[in-house]
Amino acid sequence: MKKVVISILFIVWLLVIFLFSNQNGVSSKQLSRQVLDKIISISSYVTNQPISPEKKEQIIKKYHPIIRKIAHFTIYFILGILIYLVVCYDRENKKWLLWLSIVFCILYACSDEIHQILSVGRTFKIKDIIIDTIGSLSGIFLIKNIKNRRCKHEKNP
Repeated sequence: MKKVVISILFIVWLLVIFLFSNQNGVSSKQLSRQVLDKIISISSYVTNQPISPEKKEQIIKKYHPIIRKIAHFTIYFILGILIYLVVCYDRENKKWLLWLSIVFCILYACSDEIHQILSVGRTFKIKDIIIDTIGSLSGIFLIKNIKNRRCKHEKNP
């Protein structure tokens, strides 16, 4: 049952990435601006330091590109975790399956960037493929290490 749920989550996550890439340039930028606006508002509330609309706009302009790159890293970090769990769940010979997970994430990142060319106002960026790959590798190796430690702990309590 766990494997089925993880597989469904994996497929849904592929769809989420596809839908993000399907957004036109204006919608995509607006979404990341809204996320950054929320972060600024929350930090202003938590620190009890009001921020003027002008200052907020300066912050958004400064950090908007960074938020977009963090988004790339994060969605592929999650993809890396999910693909590893789907492919390597309770299987032997995980070394080639690990490589299969890595190659899949790299190819999906490339196809994602190609897909963006078809969306108005979006472009293909090698830098984004690199960020996506680093995110997915981070997710894969994090979950691999967690699973390895858990297995060692279960064998040697």
